[in-house]
Amino acid sequence: MNVIDTSGMSREQWLALRRQSIGASDAPVIAGLSKYKSRFALWLEKTGQAEPEEAGEEAWWGTQLEDLINRRLNERDDFAGIQRMQVMVRHPRVSWMTATLDMIEDAQKEQVWEHKAVGINAGKKLEDGNVSTLPDAWILQSHHQMMCAEVEHINFAVFVGHRLNLYRFRVEWSEEIGMGLAQLETEFRRHVEDRTPPAEFDPQDAALLLKHYREIEGPPLELSPTEFGEHVTAYKEAVSEIAYAEAIRDKAKARLLAAMGNAPSAVCGPYLMRRSIVNVKTQEPKPKAAYSYTKFTFTNTESDDV
Repeated sequence: MNVIDTSGMSREQWLALRRQSIGASDAPVIAGLSKYKSRFALWLEKTGQAEPEEAGEEAWWGTQLEDLINRRLNERDDFAGIQRMQVMVRHPRVSWMTATLDMIEDAQKEQVWEHKAVGINAGKKLEDGNVSTLPDAWILQSHHQMMCAEVEHINFAVFVGHRLNLYRFRVEWSEEIGMGLAQLETEFRRHVEDRTPPAEFDPQDAALLLKHYREIEGPPLELSPTEFGEHVTAYKEAVSEIAYAEAIRDKAKARLLAAMGNAPSAVCGPYLMRRSIVNVKTQEPKPKAAYSYTKFTFTNTESDDV
């Protein structure tokens, strides 16, 4: 393994190194599989035009639990006495590809471990040892790690919080996935070096672009119908579809509210509808006009998102 010596690095230097390279956590973003970050947001970070967002609550708890996961692995009979360490490695031939490995075994360098901690929504989809139940984002992350560490598999130790259990998985190298990911990362890296935004955008990028380009300057542009005509048409049609869908939604909502009357809630099959009174007077900061209103919520009690 091409291990990077981070012993004398400050946190700022370590973050700078991560910003200058493509890491394992960037792989799902580049492939468009991340629910936390878009390709354009990552491109802004890698080109130094935006600071990386701080990890959220879920990521914070995952980091705190890494030592506990490691301790639990050490307590198991088949792991007892094995010395472990966390390292940062660089791809042997591609200098901009790096990966932080949560754990490698000193006795056998090919044994690499990735630690995860999940809640009920992600955890209930997992089956201990069944790699096919792992999220696609984790599979991509592991293949990036395998390329950098020059190993043929990655082991996952996943703490499933609602079951209070530790699951283990072994992800084997797939040539098709690995080569496809390497191509996507190479194309993204080229956009970073050329400072040209990625060609594909995610839905949340519209708000991000409005925030990024804050100044109004220069002459009006004339965009090529050949290059941008389909996007203009798509936007126009989407606006019409949204207006139509909203009208259908509001008519259905009115019918349901009329049926509920003053009832606080109603159930129709797996769907739960609630009416609640929101008193704005109690909210902080207080609005200019203090009033109360009725809020309507609609949820599927059988959905994975509940």
